[in-house]
Amino acid sequence: MFKVFLTPNAHSGIAVAAAAASVSVTGPSSGAKLEVERKFLVKSEPVIPDDLLHKQITQAYLEITADKEIRIRRSQQGENVEYTKTTKYSGSDTARPEEEIPITQGLFDSLFPSHIGNVIQKNRYPIPGPNGLVFEYDVYQGDLAPLTVVEVEFPNQEACDAFNPPDWFGEDVSKNKALKNQKLALNGVPADILGSLPVFDSSAGSTFAARKALENP
Repeated sequence: MFKVFLTPNAHSGIAVAAAAASVSVTGPSSGAKLEVERKFLVKSEPVIPDDLLHKQITQAYLEITADKEIRIRRSQQGENVEYTKTTKYSGSDTARPEEEIPITQGLFDSLFPSHIGNVIQKNRYPIPGPNGLVFEYDVYQGDLAPLTVVEVEFPNQEACDAFNPPDWFGEDVSKNKALKNQKLALNGVPADILGSLPVFDSSAGSTFAARKALENP
């Protein structure tokens, strides 16, 4: 079996697809980054700065196993558009190795039809927090609405464990595997959670209720 990877073309500088035996990528490489992160539901809608540019994210999964997941993502913030391919490996509830590389739009478009499960679309608002932290407020679109979560990435496990969330954060769902993005892609929002989600009314148009009002005037 073969996997698709990227190697740089020395002549053109363009990323190209190359085949490599899967045995060489059974685990993270020595250059993998350790992602330390917690995820929360949202209890009350945060204040979003007027000048904050949100990201429009579209991501799809190419592989989901017990050991790893591979996804591709398109992220647009203002006029800037980025394409990435990310492999995340198994770890703890709040920390796991990940490898992310930039890819071209052409490669994204060629891989996209091979995705498994549903495509995830969400608007991400990177709200500045204390001590250099960023509160990534995600407003899910389509079939995953009105789910909203906030993710916080930390420099180390000590900072993660010591974090005291602000009042607008809801339940800590870092251990809830059903709310991992790959599970949302496969199964959608669990019914027990869907029925308890708050529906915010925002004049900024960033939440489900406001979007529905705009769609159905």
